[in-house]
Amino acid sequence: VGIAPTKTLAKIANHLAKSDPQYKGVFNFLNHPEKDKLLQNIPVGEVWGVGDKYEEFFRRSNIITAFDLKNADENRIKEHLGVIGQRLVLELREMVCYPINQNPETKKEITTSRSFGHPVESYEDLEQATISYVSKVAIKLRKQKSLAQSLLIFIMTNKYAQGPKYVNYKIVRLPVPSSQTQELIHYSLIALKQLYRKGYLYKKTGIVVSEVIPETGIQTGLWDDVNREKNRKLMAVIDKINKKSGSGQLKFAVQGSDESWKMRQENLSPHFTTQWSDILVVDVDRK
Repeated sequence: VGIAPTKTLAKIANHLAKSDPQYKGVFNFLNHPEKDKLLQNIPVGEVWGVGDKYEEFFRRSNIITAFDLKNADENRIKEHLGVIGQRLVLELREMVCYPINQNPETKKEITTSRSFGHPVESYEDLEQATISYVSKVAIKLRKQKSLAQSLLIFIMTNKYAQGPKYVNYKIVRLPVPSSQTQELIHYSLIALKQLYRKGYLYKKTGIVVSEVIPETGIQTGLWDDVNREKNRKLMAVIDKINKKSGSGQLKFAVQGSDESWKMRQENLSPHFTTQWSDILVVDVDRK
């Protein structure tokens, strides 16, 4: 966890918290007595927003560390790198250029996809992985109170591995905009069955929902006989249970329970700010 007055400094604080064991996973830049000394040990390439081209320019200008960038001529930086470069300097000086967005815009397209922990060949494993991602997309739609009008399912092999290669996708236009997991699963499986080919080692699958609209904008079809209000209440109950008991505690049978295909995450960082089991313990009595 990194704490600082600006996002750029917070990224640096987070880097220090992770890389230096003495901070025990938490670093606070606020009112720190040796800020400049710490910045002198941060290569300019480690600063959030500094890519290869920016780093090359900074090195040509003898700007080697984050401390050097903080004390650089902001007008010269702006002249060569524009306002984005200038903001890097200002953020290091604790001037907020990237305020926290309290009201993020509703996404018009949502993607959920991951590479597998190992190649997957069977349709059953591919189906389970795909449906898992479909379920996550449905949750994201409901969270922002939106509906999707179309979905895209894709599967692909590893383009770098030896053996036959295959990549394909299928777009399905939903008859009625939806965020209901069971309905998205139904149309996703139709697409997946058309895409699947035997004899390939698949590396990745995913779903993209697009043409996202507010849930108040739903227009049902003349022949639509789905009890959407009942299904909406069902999904609300499932979401509430999973939020209270843990993600994935209640799910559809087609999602299965064997997730051996999942991405390897042995070194996944703890969820310090979003999961009670990972929350940090602070000893306020320690001198």
